[in-house]
Amino acid sequence: MPVQLLPRDAVQRPTKARSTVLAAAAVVLAVVLSACGTPDRKAEADRLERVIKAISGVVDARVDYTNDSDRGATLKLSVYLPDAPPQQIADVASRINKVRGEAFTAFEQTAEFLVTPNRQVRVTRDADLNPDSIAADTQSVRRFSEAVDAVQIIMSGREPSTPAGLRVDEVKTPAGDVFAAVRAAFGNEAQINLDMVPAAKVKMPLWSVSFPFSDEDQQRVDRQIAAMPVPIWSITVGTHGSITNLDVGLPTPDAAHQDLVSVIATTGAEPTHAVGLG
Repeated sequence: MPVQLLPRDAVQRPTKARSTVLAAAAVVLAVVLSACGTPDRKAEADRLERVIKAISGVVDARVDYTNDSDRGATLKLSVYLPDAPPQQIADVASRINKVRGEAFTAFEQTAEFLVTPNRQVRVTRDADLNPDSIAADTQSVRRFSEAVDAVQIIMSGREPSTPAGLRVDEVKTPAGDVFAAVRAAFGNEAQINLDMVPAAKVKMPLWSVSFPFSDEDQQRVDRQIAAMPVPIWSITVGTHGSITNLDVGLPTPDAAHQDLVSVIATTGAEPTHAVGLG
């Protein structure tokens, strides 16, 4: 943004009215300059999209680039490679890393890899694209999707010390079968936070479960749910395979107090094992 400098003899003492105008102009200029804080990378984003589309195994790709004061500086990659084997997907991630380089370090970055042909099954990441991790998650989430009837499955990135995220939307498969599918696809000791939303006409609560969640844990929770005298809308199972939060219905006002007492007793809640109720 060029700035024109006036010669010294052209500078005049500003009047009060001119001072007001200059102050307003300074505010506008400050706003414009603040929006220019992130470098323009539109050409690099366009090139990145062309390169990704040309990689073997990629059916389609889109790079959404923004850099303005309203939406901020963002880069979102969407890559559709439904039939690519895991190693080829790892190669795609490696190529993205090489072409992208350090050009977008000041941007908020996300990436998603759509890895099946018939449903929305996605492996997502932020700026860090670890090729081996993406390939491994692709293989696991594809195996999981074969056992689960759901409209959308999203596997979010995992850090070495934090669990991965697994969201399953509009699921029709019974909850117990979904839990078994998680263990079969990712392993009994995998650290995964599962969020599961049932399809509209499926009578099943919302589930949030922290894995590892063993078959024995599952059977214990199933027995507790079966013993509860009220309908359950949502269930949260914590890191030790125990219920940590319940959202329940109280259809009979006169029995509400006793029903809650029964629910608390069934969960085994105590000072060392808190259970939230909603």
